[in-house]
Amino acid sequence: MGKMNKKEKLLVLAMDEMVMFPEVRTKIKIDKTMGSKLESLGKSGPVFTLALTTKETSSPENESNFYNVGNLVKMESL
Repeated sequence: MGKMNKKEKLLVLAMDEMVMFPEVRTKIKIDKTMGSKLESLGKSGPVFTLALTTKETSSPENESNFYNVGNLVKMESL
């Protein structure tokens, strides 16, 4: 795996009331803003992102609303 440039950031997908398991394909609902970010990243190759489950179905703007354990996700399609 290549080195990550210090300026690169990993996108975080907020998953409401959802748990993912290894090697399982599933659909994740995202809003248009996140979709456009992922789509632009996908033009340069595979997209990997972090998917974290939210503790409540509230706005995920505060990092304390996420569980500490998540999944590294490879986006297959949008």
